[in-house]
Amino acid sequence: MKVPTLLLVACLAACAPTSPRPSCAAFHASAAWQIDLFFGLSRPDGTVIDKAAWMSFVRNVIAPAFPDGFTITDTQGQWQDRHTHRIILEPSEVVRIVTAPSPQVMQHVDTIRARYRHDFQQQAVGLVTTPACATFD
Repeated sequence: MKVPTLLLVACLAACAPTSPRPSCAAFHASAAWQIDLFFGLSRPDGTVIDKAAWMSFVRNVIAPAFPDGFTITDTQGQWQDRHTHRIILEPSEVVRIVTAPSPQVMQHVDTIRARYRHDFQQQAVGLVTTPACATFD
């Protein structure tokens, strides 16, 4: 298990709400993870990752890992460059995955993030996880 995977498990445990929540059964739903991944579309040289390259990444990396589905939102993001401390505004994509918890999910998320950082020379891919209840019927 990689360190990011351990951090994800620890975060999910630590991020549990402190106030009582209705059970998933109350909604006829099952326990799930909501995973949001934040992908910047600007390369270090200032060029933008085009729609074709992004969609190829989605088809070849994200879709095989999560064949049951996910949601993609086009957005604008802001972040601070780790090296220059410059504030960067850039087009971005948010991928939301809602899935049953499992160690394989964490491995898939780690792989997606590592591949994107490598393939598109990114400093980071943002990750936010939330325990959830979900049903898709």
